[in-house]
Formats: sequence, C-alpha cells, structure tokens
Amino acid sequence: MSLRGPALAPGGFLNFRWGAGDELFVYGDEGAREGARLDGADARAPAGAGGSVALRFHDLSGARRRLAAQLHATFARLQAAATEGEVQLRQYSREYRASVRECIDGLAAEEAAARRDSTARADAADDLAAELEQHEWAECIMHLAEIFFLEPGEYVGEALVRWVQLHVVEPAATAPLTSALVPEQHADFWPTFHRLLLHGRMAEARELLGAHTQLRAHAALGAPVRAGADGEPSVGELLGYLDLLIENRPTLSSADQLLDFRGHWRAWLEDAAMLGRRHERDLPAGALTALRILRGDERALLEGTGGWTSLVLALVVHAQPTLRRSELDAVVNYAIAQFPVRALPCACLLYTSPSPRDGL
Repeated sequence: MSLRGPALAPGGFLNFRWGAGDELFVYGDEGAREGARLDGADARAPAGAGGSVALRFHDLSGARRRLAAQLHATFARLQAAATEGEVQLRQYSREYRASVRECIDGLAAEEAAARRDSTARADAADDLAAELEQHEWAECIMHLAEIFFLEPGEYVGEALVRWVQLHVVEPAATAPLTSALVPEQHADFWPTFHRLLLHGRMAEARELLGAHTQLRAHAALGAPVRAGADGEPSVGELLGYLDLLIENRPTLSSADQLLDFRGHWRAWLEDAAMLGRRHERDLPAGALTALRILRGDERALLEGTGGWTSLVLALVVHAQPTLRRSELDAVVNYAIAQFPVRALPCACLLYTSPSPRDGL
C-alpha cells in the first residue's frame, strides 16, 4: 500500500494522532515542537490539519496486517521497558527489522501469486513489486542506522560488510562452475572467485576454489600442505596453501582485540606476499590475482570492481579492516574519485542503485 503524505510547510513537522478504533491520522503540523510527546488522546484529525491521511489498519491485509500487528507489539514492549529502566535498543531494532523482513517475504509470495493469476488486475503484480522494493529499502535503511547508532564500539568494518552482503550484493552463481567437469577451464571460474573475495564472501570463495581439479586431486592424496618447504610443490599443493590462507584470515570482532588483530594481520599479509613471491611462476594467473586482492593491492581492487560502491566494500574488506565510523567518509570520497558520479554525501552509503539489490 502506498500513501501520499501531507505537504509540509518550511519549518513544519510531520505529526500524528490516533483516531477512533484503529485509525491513525498523519498530517503536517507547523506548530509542533520537535520531539514533542503525543498522548494520542484525540479521536479526530486535529482542526486545521488539512491534507491529513487517515490510515485504517483493518483495511490492511495479508503481510501488511501482520507487519502492523508485530510493529505495534514491539513498540508496546519498548514503551513498557523504557519505564522500567535501561532499554537494549539494538535488540528492539532487530525485532523491528525481523518483522519487516517477514513482510518482505510475504509480499514476495503475493507478487509471485499475482503473476501466476491470469484473472488478476494487469498491474497488480507490478504494484506489489514496487511495494516490495519500498519495504526492502526500509529494512536496508533501518539496518544501516542500527550499525551506525546502536552497534557497540567504533570499528564498523565487519558490520558494514555484512550489511552490504545482505542488502546490496547478490551472491555469485557458483553452481554451474562447481558442477563442471573441469571447473577451472570455465571462463567465469577465476573472475567469479575474485568477485567473491572482493565482496568478502570467503566461505563461498573457498568452496569454489575447492572445486579446482588439481586442488581436489591433492586433497584426495591426504598430503599436508607444505608450500613453504624446499622443492617444487604441485599446483594443487599451492592452491591448498591459498585455501588455508583464506581460511585463517584474521577478523576483528571487538576493539578489545585490536592490538592482537594488527599483529596477526601483518603476519598474515606477509604469508600471502611470500606465497606470491616464491611461486609466481608456478601459480595460475587467477591465483596470483587473488593474492593481490587479499593483500589489499590498490590496482587489483580497482581492476576487480566496476564502480565506487563495490570499491568501498573491497577497501573495507581487504585494505582497511580496522575502519572506524569517523574514517568512512574519507573511504567513500576516495572511491567516488576513482569512479566519478554526481556529488553525494557520505550518508548516502545506501548507494546509488535504484533498488537495494541492484548496486554492485
């Protein structure tokens, strides 16, 4: 359902009043004070509230009605908790997002049913698709606000990567590659592997790399990985060492681990650089590019990304894993400079895509 809200005069505020039963009046209120508490006592739209919108919850159906009921229940619990003491706002934020996600799934099912129904109104499915996109954007914005305002600590890199993976990046299709007879001979094998690394999808990248026939053959022998040993290790053994590097890649889960993380990160980067130096002639070109990506090589990140949004993600994953909130603006501005677009504020890390899943 889409509502055209009331027009607001300069300096005015959007206000609301509960009406009779399940009616909610939304209107522009020039006299409202910012942050004013509303008691919801009025049973009518306030006098002079021209252009108000009356929303009647009993008119809602399906996923929308469930969403309204769940959001109201969560809000009631939040209000009750606020009177008793400290409130865990992140917990309630997650509950709100879970309700919106359930509504998104319901709207997706309704849209699919409308497209199958030959008797449905011609534009019914398109209307549902537009409403679905609005809810996806709502969850996307709510999640980002949760990261920046409610997540503890100042290091937002890992949380930001999860946000992008959930809302912006569609997982790469690896099934046609892993099921191929010789996956590495497929033209998309290494580009897909690189894209998974750039997007921080390490588990999926390892799964795809594990389909490489020479790595599979080496693993079948049960021989240990000894890429740093003397002699000439096989390609399968070298790929096994690359897989081990990805598996053991350090992650920063809290500020308390910062000093330890930096030490582990430096050692891990040196291991990755050593593998590339010692076996530059033995490793496949795609594996060498992967090592450059993992080490945060600027040229490799630029060549592997097609726009400023994907470059931001790659930089956070591979070049600046200890990113602070205060440093994000500089990263975004750097990425935009590499892929010029219209001037955008840093707050637009919701990206320039027309839908949350159409950005990278």
